[in-house]
Amino acid sequence: MTFMWAFARQVVAAVMLAGACILASGCDGTGCTEAGCHDGVEVWFAAPIDSSSELSVSIKADQEQVVCDYAHSKGLDTCASSGVWIQGSGSQIDGFLLPNRHPEQLTLTFSSAGSVLVTTTVSPTYVTQQPNGSDCPPTCKNAKVQL
Repeated sequence: MTFMWAFARQVVAAVMLAGACILASGCDGTGCTEAGCHDGVEVWFAAPIDSSSELSVSIKADQEQVVCDYAHSKGLDTCASSGVWIQGSGSQIDGFLLPNRHPEQLTLTFSSAGSVLVTTTVSPTYVTQQPNGSDCPPTCKNAKVQL
């Protein structure tokens, strides 16, 4: 009887410890948490671009060419469906994301009414991130480019 009582206490303690692990640290049984990371290229402009007019966006990522249009005031965004996530707030664009792309060379042009606002070519430098540790997913390859 004493053995069964001691065993029951050990089982209850183990269940409580596992529950505390799950609640306190996101433990999923493997020691991994569920933190995420951005995989791809982040491009941030030194000065925001005004999005009140219609913008033409052209991005060449190695051999891939993406051309799209964006106008916040008109609710126009063909860039998102092309895999270019425009980042901004209100009437300004702070930059854009190219998720799941890792080009060696990136050429971008933002134009409005035929006038070029920004044009440049960059070679991103990537950093591998594993926010949950080396034995846990995800593994992201990320580059941040400041123009």
